[in-house]
Amino acid sequence: MLQKMMKALSAFPFLVTVALFGTIALGSPASATAKSQSASEMVAGALSDARASGWVHEESTSTYGLQKGTLVDDIGTHEGRQVVTVAHGGRAEIIALDQAHEMFVRANSVGLVDYFGFTTISTATYGEKWIELTPSDSGYANVAFGTTLASDFSQIRLTGALKLGAVTIVGGQKVRPISGTVPAMNGSPRGTGVLYVTTSGRLLPVKFHGTTGTLTTTVSWSKWGTKVKLSAPSGAVPFPN
Repeated sequence: MLQKMMKALSAFPFLVTVALFGTIALGSPASATAKSQSASEMVAGALSDARASGWVHEESTSTYGLQKGTLVDDIGTHEGRQVVTVAHGGRAEIIALDQAHEMFVRANSVGLVDYFGFTTISTATYGEKWIELTPSDSGYANVAFGTTLASDFSQIRLTGALKLGAVTIVGGQKVRPISGTVPAMNGSPRGTGVLYVTTSGRLLPVKFHGTTGTLTTTVSWSKWGTKVKLSAPSGAVPFPN
């Protein structure tokens, strides 16, 4: 999701999820126990189990100087929902029915301009209205990115020598922190990141915290496997190309 957010909010590089961190190209069996795995294997196993989880609830907060943005996601294998709040009171919602090749977006006037790139004049027509995108629309792929488990969890990158920390508690769960380098990407400088992974049962990511320059991002995941019923909103108008 970073790609579309960075394009729409060039004045505020808001990291709506761990999208900054790219794809980790590591292979390890997700069924291996956490005790027997290296830091790299734990990250790879956690991401593999995350992509196979069916559903997850994701919350992200990013700050850039004095500006702040949040994103709340419910992400499934073939569909998802995002609610974004950005600087200056912008708000946007996305319902993505990826398997049906349909996307629906709704935003206030600030969200339309800052997040979707609408002109100020067009906000009077499209503000707070559901707008439908199909694959033939120019912005479809950009909106769809990060709305499924596969695309959302294809985005994490921790490079360099990963360091495995001591067991700690996050959100009432025992986790191991795994720290590494966040590479420079999309105009943001190189930074540092920590991914917290469960220590028993399925290996799953619980929390991520990253810092690149004056930008900080914290992401948390919960409600694994809890399905959210999504449907196409009625009365949606075509996306203006």
